[in-house]
Amino acid sequence: PEVAVSTMAAIVANAETGVDYYSQYSFIRYWATKGNVEAMPPAEAILSAAASMAVGFTEDTTPEVLKSKHLKKDALSIIGCVTKTGASAGLIAKYRPPCPVVVLSTEDQVLRQCNVSFGQLGVKVDSLQIDT
Repeated sequence: PEVAVSTMAAIVANAETGVDYYSQYSFIRYWATKGNVEAMPPAEAILSAAASMAVGFTEDTTPEVLKSKHLKKDALSIIGCVTKTGASAGLIAKYRPPCPVVVLSTEDQVLRQCNVSFGQLGVKVDSLQIDT
C-alpha cells in the first residue's frame, strides 16, 4: 500500500505540472460567450479578469520573461473574494485559476458550498462592513 500511495502521489504531482492554465482559461471564456457571439455579463467579465490575472502571474510568457533566468516558478498568489451569497466566488472559480480563491463571508451556507467548489477556501468573518 505504501508504494501504491507514493506512486499515485507522484502521478498527481507530475500531472499538475503539465496544466496549461492559459489555454484552459481561454477555452472556458470562449464557451462562456457561446463562441464570442454573446456578450458576457459585466460582473462575470470583471471576475473572470481576476482569474486571468492569476494565470498571468503564474504563466507569464512574454519574451523578456522567457529570456530571464528568474522565471516565476515559485510565484504565490491568491484571489480574495468578499461575498454574501457566494455567486462572485463561483464566477471566479469557474475559470479555474491556478491559485486558491479565499472566500470571506458571514453566511455558513456559503462557506459550506465553498468546500465543494473548485479551489475555494471559506473563511468566516463577523461582518462584511469596513470599519472607518
